[in-house]
Order: sequence, then structure tokens, then C-alpha cells
Amino acid sequence: MEKNKTGKYLKYAIGEIVLVVIGILIALQINNWNEYRKDRVKEQAVLKQIKEEYQNNLKQLESKIKIREIIINSSQKIISYIDNSQGVSKDSIFFNLSRGSYRPTFDPIKNDIISSNKLSLIKNDSLRKLLSQWESNVHQLNEEEWFWAKYSVDHRQTFMADNYLSRKMYYIATQINKKLYLLEDYNENSSLFPDSQREVDLQTILENPKLEAIMSTAIFSNTDGNLISGTLKKQILEILRLTNENLNK
Repeated sequence: MEKNKTGKYLKYAIGEIVLVVIGILIALQINNWNEYRKDRVKEQAVLKQIKEEYQNNLKQLESKIKIREIIINSSQKIISYIDNSQGVSKDSIFFNLSRGSYRPTFDPIKNDIISSNKLSLIKNDSLRKLLSQWESNVHQLNEEEWFWAKYSVDHRQTFMADNYLSRKMYYIATQINKKLYLLEDYNENSSLFPDSQREVDLQTILENPKLEAIMSTAIFSNTDGNLISGTLKKQILEILRLTNENLNK
């Protein structure tokens, strides 16, 4: 081949290589753009799921906080009756003993965002971090709830049974629960069984040191549960705020 023709062929070959490389780069860019677009569509679906689930989690958490407040307030009243029972009615004692029987447990919606690796679709670093910490924070609250539930069964219910209060407590609790959960078919006079007619010495019961220990534990444990719940509530509100910010972006 003549020398000048060799130069032309080299230029032509280099040009072809450059065009091929440019074509490959453009194809890769288009593919990356398509994958990015698909990921953003998936991210929006995940964000919608998060919003719905954590709105429901917030409602449930707030209801559990209110129930713990009922336990705390009723237990505090029993403590005040222990300190000074003058002028306290039997109905008030029975009512507050019954209201302290709740054992609330927070059971949030279990999503598959982390287990299915959907968390990587979320671009916002702060939102990803909050979601990754969620289960461990819920577990901390559940541990406190499990403690109170076990203590309540092992000590509170035993105390009520030993002092012949179980039937009356369950009777009153049934009436309270119907109002608390706003049952549509609530009937003031309906119950699983009639009220107990057994006479009990409430003064002796109030002077029993076991009752003071049970009420004190109820106040401490459920206050601790609500402190943890307050932290969880802040986390949920921040998750919802960040989720709304990144929806439809």
C-alpha cells in the first residue's frame, strides 16, 4: 500500500473506533437513564407504601400512649387512696383498679422494605437511616411492654384473685372496654356475667403493701413506655415529613 493511502486507512480506522466508542457510551448513558427512571418509579411506590404504613403506625402508637396514660392516672389515684382513704368511695376504688388492668402492646405494620432491599431505592440519606433504625427502636418499646404484661399477670392478677376481686374487676373492665373501643352495639347492661355481690374489706386491701408495689410498678413501667413511645412518635413524624418531601419529585 502506498504511504499516503496507509495514512488515510489509519484515519478511517480511528474514526470508526471513535464512532463505535461514542455509540457504546451513548447506549450506556441511555441504559443508565432508563434504569434511573425505573428506580425512581419504584422509589415513588415505596414512598407511598411508607406513608400509608407509618400513618397507621402513628395512629396505633398514639392510642397505646393514651391507654398507658389511663393506667398511670388510675394507679396514681390508687396510690393517693393508699395514702389517704378518707372519703373515698368504693366505686372509685374499684373503677381505678379495673382501669389499671390494661396491657398495651405496640404492634406496627411489618413492611418488607429492608428485607427485600427496597431501602436502597430511597435517595434521601436521612430517611434511609430512620427506616433502618426503626425495628430496633420498636424492639426497645416492646421489651418494656413485655415486662409490664408479665408483671401484671404474675403479680397484679394474682393479687386480685387472692383478695377475691377478680370477678368484680373483670365485670367493670368489660364495661370500660366497651366504652374505650367505642363498640357500636354497646349496651350498658350487657356483660359476660353479673357483678359480684361479695363484700370485701377495701381498707385492708389498701393497706396491703403488695398493692402499693403493684401500683408503683404500673406507674414507673408505663411512664417509661410512654417516654420511649414519645421518641418513636418523633421518629414517625420525621419519616412522614421526609416521605412527603420526596413524593412526586
